[in-house]
Amino acid sequence: MNYFDRLSEIPYLKYAFYSYLFLGITDTIHHFHAASVLGQNAAMHAAVIGIAVPGFYHGGWSHLVKVLAHLRINSPSTEIVDLFPAQNMDLWFYEVTGLLEFMFALFCSYFVYMLIKNRAEIKKKQM
Repeated sequence: MNYFDRLSEIPYLKYAFYSYLFLGITDTIHHFHAASVLGQNAAMHAAVIGIAVPGFYHGGWSHLVKVLAHLRINSPSTEIVDLFPAQNMDLWFYEVTGLLEFMFALFCSYFVYMLIKNRAEIKKKQM
């Protein structure tokens, strides 16, 4: 039995693993793109350490809240076309992958929570 078959033996472990994998890949691509294409040199740190914290903090705060604020606040400086200009697909990619980070962080957190809960219940039954 290989490693990936063994992931299925423990409930929620496979889903926690895969959702975390998607989160890490998305976060790394997002920040590498920001550093290399958009010239945001500070983004390179997160391209190296794609983890759940950037998923919630960066994806949630820097992208989800910003997009929601642009949709909610009606002023010239918060027009949604500033975030999603028709002529710049790199900015579209930046915002969309940032939002995906947050979504993957939610999925990953749910499955990690269910995994911990399931392991605690098994341990309790063994006592």
